[in-house]
Amino acid sequence: MTDPFADDPFASEGQEAPENWFEEPTTERPPVTAPSGDGKIVTTLKGGSGFESPWIVVHAGSVEESETLLNTIYSKGYHERVTKAAAAFNTGSSSGGRGSGGGGAKPPGVASKSCSHGEMTYRTGNGTKGPWKAYFCPAPDKDEQCSPVWVK
Repeated sequence: MTDPFADDPFASEGQEAPENWFEEPTTERPPVTAPSGDGKIVTTLKGGSGFESPWIVVHAGSVEESETLLNTIYSKGYHERVTKAAAAFNTGSSSGGRGSGGGGAKPPGVASKSCSHGEMTYRTGNGTKGPWKAYFCPAPDKDEQCSPVWVK
C-alpha cells in the first residue's frame, strides 16, 4: 500500500511543525458580558404554570448584574409583592393553560365554597387519570393555601 500524502505538492521543504503547535486550554474564563447594542441577558421568573400567573422579567448586561438583581428581588420580597398584586387583578377565570384547569364559573346549582382566605375558585380540567373538578384556595402564597376541595 502506498502513502497517498507522500507527494504533497503543498508541503514546505525543510519546515517541521513546532513542538507546541497548539495552545493548551486555560481554565480561566473571561468575564461574560453582553455585546454592545441591545444584547442582554434576560431571565424570566414565572409564578406558575398558567398564563394568568405573574411574571418577573429581568434584563441585565452581565451574569454578575443578573445575579445582583435576582438577589435583590428575593431579599426585598419583590416577588411576593408581585404575586399579591397579580392576585388583586385575578377575576377567578383561567386562560386554560396546561394544568390550570377551566374557568372560575361554577356550574348551575353548585354552591360556592369558602376557606379562611375567602371564596375558593372552582376549576375543572383533564389529567392523566381523567377529568377532575375542584375548588382552590385564593391565597396568593402557595405555602399558605388550604388544600383543594375535590368534587366527585
